[in-house]
Amino acid sequence: MNAVIFFFFACALYVVISTGAYGETQAKLMQKQWFAGSIHCEIDSHSAMEVFAFNANTFIIRQSKCLHYEAPFIYLLLGDHKALLLDTGATASAKQFPLARTVQTIIAQHLICIKRQPKAYKLHALHSHSHSDHIAADLQFSGLEGVSVVPPHQLTVLQKTLQLSDWPNSISVFELGGRNISVIPTPGHQREAISLYDDQTQWLLTGDTFYPGRLYIRDWLTFKNSIARLVEFSEMNSISAILGTHIEMSVSAKKDYPSGSVHHPNEVSLVLTTKDLQLLHRQLIIMGLQPEKVRMDKFIISPLK
Repeated sequence: MNAVIFFFFACALYVVISTGAYGETQAKLMQKQWFAGSIHCEIDSHSAMEVFAFNANTFIIRQSKCLHYEAPFIYLLLGDHKALLLDTGATASAKQFPLARTVQTIIAQHLICIKRQPKAYKLHALHSHSHSDHIAADLQFSGLEGVSVVPPHQLTVLQKTLQLSDWPNSISVFELGGRNISVIPTPGHQREAISLYDDQTQWLLTGDTFYPGRLYIRDWLTFKNSIARLVEFSEMNSISAILGTHIEMSVSAKKDYPSGSVHHPNEVSLVLTTKDLQLLHRQLIIMGLQPEKVRMDKFIISPLK
């Protein structure tokens, strides 16, 4: 794992990634085929995580389905003065799932390449929401110098830390240094759920609120309002990609994989678009106050009654 990482982040390669054509990189993300598990996980030799460098300061980490069937996606965004980690995955064990070590290695190489001192650089770990498959490795970061982990189950702390006084209507900006992250409350799937917008990549990171899979909705009206706010935000900001935290859909329209499956052959792309978001919004309006399960081509509306 470490050898792969250090190859990936050699400073010469860092320059190449930094100056690569942005459109080509976006296309690469759209076409990216992630390791999607195995029918023989007991003998599978893949790493516990797959690290994808979108560019020199933007990384997507996917946990292996052979380690945990949820295979959540984790996002690491690096600024000039701070880094932001969105979610910590589904496995607590640092031996099985060395997330903190991997993140620290990426940051250390980043600081070498940009010639900055590590003592002044901070890592902030946030959560798209507080379900167990997104917070399990929090303890790996406990006590690490320069690391702050926002408690996942405390809405009042989240509001105070991110300056979201008018929850869920306010939007705040988290500054990383040369990179601003907008924080958008999006409860409905879960009470503390948030989405992030990165002004550098123009990604909208939507957690379990919107992704190519089963959209489990615990609070119907709150969820509808959250999607409406995301649509409004997308109409006022350029969105290059909408990225959630799971893939549960096949390339075959309307087809999802069984819950708990550790093998997803022919997964659909992780990337959703503003057209997909608008489609969800329109469908929710049509459904009104009558929650029901509806299969769409790339996602499934799944109210929890």
